[in-house]
Amino acid sequence: MILFALLIFVSGALSHLLLTSLSAPVSPHKIDNIWRVVKSEKLREYHIDLTSSSHIAGSAENYQLAKYVRDRFKDFAFDKVNMKNYSVRLPFPDDSKPNSVKLLDSNGSVTHSCANQETPLTEFERSHPTTPLFNAWSKTGSVRAPYVFVNGAADEDFAYLEGHNITVKGKIALIRLGGMFRGNQVANAAERGAVGAVLFKDLNYPEKTFRFPESELAPISSGQRGSIYVGDGDGDSEGWPSVPDSPLKKEGALRQSVIICQPITGEDAAVLLRALPKMSSKLIIT
Repeated sequence: MILFALLIFVSGALSHLLLTSLSAPVSPHKIDNIWRVVKSEKLREYHIDLTSSSHIAGSAENYQLAKYVRDRFKDFAFDKVNMKNYSVRLPFPDDSKPNSVKLLDSNGSVTHSCANQETPLTEFERSHPTTPLFNAWSKTGSVRAPYVFVNGAADEDFAYLEGHNITVKGKIALIRLGGMFRGNQVANAAERGAVGAVLFKDLNYPEKTFRFPESELAPISSGQRGSIYVGDGDGDSEGWPSVPDSPLKKEGALRQSVIICQPITGEDAAVLLRALPKMSSKLIIT
């Protein structure tokens, strides 16, 4: 019996860390060892270790996490663990100048500024800060325009808007996450002429009362980070390993979205939705 495992981590701004583990034929003793470590209490322990701090791809914390997994594999039935570097381009938020979304009235005055980071709800969260809200591979820059709620940005959502003489062209699309990959939602809005996108999680749980930390449900003060890149693997060498001599590697060829995109919290989304009847309201994303 041969055991094989594969995990992917990222180390450094341009290094994709591939962790592989391979063993020789496994003895019954090692099989017993596997069953010994695969217990609910051990899984809970590992889960806490893996999620105890922010470890965005490319960070020193992420590299430490990779080494943690490597060491755990060595503790188990694996005879050999290899860590290999791959060169991958990665976008990062600017902690000193986080992205922002602001609501403007007809005079151009700011009436509401959306949070760029969630409010900590526990002592653990206060002592373990995470990154600002951002969408990887968003276009950089700023945009100021009226906005329109497009629900999940599906074809039927845009058909409904068009049937009511509401256009997305030249506007910022306010998108409720869900139904498809967020990158496809943003791409659908861009294809119909949107100049920007603001994403929020649907946190309406009418049948539930309690949210985190009282339950597993996400609090309305939370937002969703993540990539909006529509593709597989490294955008600089899609479909090919991210090695320096890759025939597809194109240094400097960023695969960004064609429009600016930024996630916000459910609380801020509620403010923007309530302001929609005031057709003179605008958003500015920077």
